[in-house]
Amino acid sequence: MAFAHLISDKKGENKGETIYRVRFKTIDGFESKITLGRITKKAAEAERAKIELQVYQGKNPRDERKKKKFISLNDLCRLYLEYSETSHSNKYYEMNDYALRRFQGLHSIPDINTIKPDHVESWLRNMKNESLSEATIGMYYRSVKAMLNWAVKRGYLKESPTRYIKIKRPKQSNNEDFFTKEEIEIILDFIRTNITIDLYRIVKLALETGGRLSELVYLNWSDVNKEMITFQGENTKSGKRRFVPIRPKFKEEFESWRSNNNRIFNNWSSVDPPSRQFTKVLKKLNLYETAKGSRSFHTLRHTFATHNLMNGVNIFIVSRWLGHSSISITDQTYGHLITDVAEPKMPY
Repeated sequence: MAFAHLISDKKGENKGETIYRVRFKTIDGFESKITLGRITKKAAEAERAKIELQVYQGKNPRDERKKKKFISLNDLCRLYLEYSETSHSNKYYEMNDYALRRFQGLHSIPDINTIKPDHVESWLRNMKNESLSEATIGMYYRSVKAMLNWAVKRGYLKESPTRYIKIKRPKQSNNEDFFTKEEIEIILDFIRTNITIDLYRIVKLALETGGRLSELVYLNWSDVNKEMITFQGENTKSGKRRFVPIRPKFKEEFESWRSNNNRIFNNWSSVDPPSRQFTKVLKKLNLYETAKGSRSFHTLRHTFATHNLMNGVNIFIVSRWLGHSSISITDQTYGHLITDVAEPKMPY
């Protein structure tokens, strides 16, 4: 009897996303498996349905995938936004959504492996002709670049066309906002008392490591030893692994969080992710809006960098902890704070 069943690889769950496969049997008795990779369950079920249709049409799904092994730009944007909704702040997700809709509107591309640097460059020129600022163009470009790099890491795309493109980077402001010692104490105390323990822990770990939300949610206890937390390359913005030491003052509390689960944090709902919960806390405490603009979960990363530099930690070390691609990025943003020490220094 012909069939097509979706199965998941339990090993993949420890890396943050389930690896899905489809086991099928054709009408003529040929039986095999097709690996779909680390994709959402919704996307995996859609692929299973396609394979099932091919099976009942008397086709061999393996042969069909050799003929047509690609996804469209529209499908890639949809998959990346599903990922972004749970891994990034609400503000960043909305910016991604807008940038990707602009990119989709300019090009209709049925196979993402046919995207060329010319496609991206013509899109950039189009925005420049609209008189958008360099900062805005750069922001939209980084969203598209992040999506294409994500597609390479997931095996959808052989190579990102953006690796051959360089755009002018606007000067970074030396006025990145951060939380003061008093504000940190107020925020942590309020969350610990009134909100979930998971939110308290992920906020505390962001302050201790400078990790991005998209990196923190995928941390496993296997990424932790007595002295160090490892951010694995498949979950970092740069795609490179980095290490952040655990402060002695934080070790005992951090170890008390351990559970039988390998994941440090539970899976967050896309309806109410930690970024949105944290924004609600800031608004409740009247800490959301400042003279420098609105704050977000990402402000915790700036807080980590700012307090470490103000407490004398070498900028090269802080840059390495943050995972910046070069020291110049750290210097442009935080160079004015430089005041030499080799463990994280937080104000509490």
